[in-house]
Amino acid sequence: MTVTTNEEDIQWTDASIRWPEDEVVSAKQKIDVTREGESDDDDEEENGTFDIFADQDPHEIFSFRFDVSEVAISSTNSSTATTTNNAIQLNIHGYKTESDEVWQSTGLTLWKASKYLCHYMCANADELRQGRRILELGAGLGLNGILAHRLAPDSTVVVTDGDSDAMTLLRKNIAVNRLVGSDKNETTTQSENSTIYSKQLIWGLDQSKKFLNESSSSSSSSSKFSVIIASDVIYAKIVIDPLFETIRTILSDDGVFWLAFAIRKVPVTIEFVLQKAREYGFCYELVQNSNKSDDEEEEEEGNNDDNIDGKNSKIDNNNEAGPVFIYVFRWDV
Repeated sequence: MTVTTNEEDIQWTDASIRWPEDEVVSAKQKIDVTREGESDDDDEEENGTFDIFADQDPHEIFSFRFDVSEVAISSTNSSTATTTNNAIQLNIHGYKTESDEVWQSTGLTLWKASKYLCHYMCANADELRQGRRILELGAGLGLNGILAHRLAPDSTVVVTDGDSDAMTLLRKNIAVNRLVGSDKNETTTQSENSTIYSKQLIWGLDQSKKFLNESSSSSSSSSKFSVIIASDVIYAKIVIDPLFETIRTILSDDGVFWLAFAIRKVPVTIEFVLQKAREYGFCYELVQNSNKSDDEEEEEEGNNDDNIDGKNSKIDNNNEAGPVFIYVFRWDV
């Protein structure tokens, strides 16, 4: 199945935040994901730039199985995303963490905190399902948003990212992992008639207001979202104000924001994030804190850790991510 780039997407990648302008240009020369299916080998040989040590297949499928035996979930399933014996299986298409593509767009692979948020969502599925409208911010490949759809099939789930490269793979992953019957037309086309769909959202006050207006349903009493989720979206100070401007705009009065944050050597701390949350009118609660021993135990158990918990070189300069914290934010009233 081929999923093309949406012509309405604004062409933007998060490299513009993470790298100086000259490094963005260098990264852009390495990869153009919109040319998927075309061969660059001939061009590289003609230009004398062919790298015999480069990974000739940078793609990766991340497979997950989540035990949700304690939760009553829909038994409806698709051919690639199945629910068997109260377990959810997902296949997420992306790129290897060390691939050149990830230099341009970090959303093209999976990162450590996304897995922890998945397990938290499974353990708190009852609370998740109370949200009639659920949104994922900075979704990348869409793992958390797609799992929310599987755990809460009666809710509307909107999976968003600002990165136009990531949006291409995000649409593909939704198409192959969504429940049968979640789209009235039963095609790979995603629309707001679906119970899960993707939409580009670049953070900020003006953009989020426009997004909210466009995603509103005429039959809905409130277009705001009762549950917002995000993982591994904190890697630069410049994104924090736009993040909370967006949440303040689209979160309902009784809504919650679940944030999974992995400690890395990046120029922003969780303390700074929490301070900004207070400034924007939110209170918060730490609901999960993984310590070093937790990480070591999970590495021994395996279960896809090689895909998630490796060295996050495109964010933290080849240093492995540390503990993961999950916070729940609410309006401070």
